Amino acid sequence: MIGDLVTGDYEAEFNGIQFGGSSPYQWTGINLGATPDITTANRNRLRRHGMKPGDRYYTMRAFVLDVEVWGRTAQEYADNMAALMAALETQGEQPFVIQAPEIAGGHKIRANVRRTRDSQSISTQSAQGKVSKFSVQFEATDPRLYLNDVSAQATTLPSSVSGRTYDRTYPLDYGGVSTGGSIYATNIGNFVTPVIYRIAGPCVNPRIENLTTDEVMTFNITLADGESLIIDTDARTVQLDGVADRFYTKTSSNWIELEPGESEITFRASTLTTATMTMTYRSAWI
Repeated sequence: MIGDLVTGDYEAEFNGIQFGGSSPYQWTGINLGATPDITTANRNRLRRHGMKPGDRYYTMRAFVLDVEVWGRTAQEYADNMAALMAALETQGEQPFVIQAPEIAGGHKIRANVRRTRDSQSISTQSAQGKVSKFSVQFEATDPRLYLNDVSAQATTLPSSVSGRTYDRTYPLDYGGVSTGGSIYATNIGNFVTPVIYRIAGPCVNPRIENLTTDEVMTFNITLADGESLIIDTDARTVQLDGVADRFYTKTSSNWIELEPGESEITFRASTLTTATMTMTYRSAWI
């Protein structure tokens, strides 16, 4: 699994290469915690000082990883460098996984990145082998840092569809299937995170609501037994069985993502059936 090579603090992984630990790639510095750039929709005020504040959005995240590449012999060093360069040569973004006490509260986190440039300088050659300093710059078009572990929670439709239900039973079970139509989902990060919802039929006119933020997603669709509606709040897609576009069935403007902390997410429909809703997400930091 991606991230398994990271087993402790000050270790990282990218495309099968381990940085830190006992590997020949020892990272000596990183600025992953730098805040990404922000773009705004501020507007000039007519014949007045200042601007009208608009929405603010983070752009991409860029960071540099500084590494020392070791080899006990010249050939071993050359092989290690070749393996590193091959791993960096990717067209699409790949998960970069890292764990450090100074980043995201010490959790093992990931960012989807690709290399933009690198540099290398030979620094030492001795009887113990060969070492060079290597710096690689990555960019992540999604600026969020995500928890490496995925959270997946599910619920069935409630026994009654009237009103709202706020009852909770502690301790909460975050791994099984709730039968009350509600999920208490926790984003342990400090930034809003996207969610993938899967509604498995049979179901008529499903409805998802975040009671914590009063956001609603409604869908004008009838799902047969064995059919699923997949809602990706990051990609802004609604698909039947993950293939056929059903965006036109969405009759509300909200895309329910998870704010930091706990949110109560409910699942409702026009008729009571055996339908289930599953939500999958990763906690996120910025």
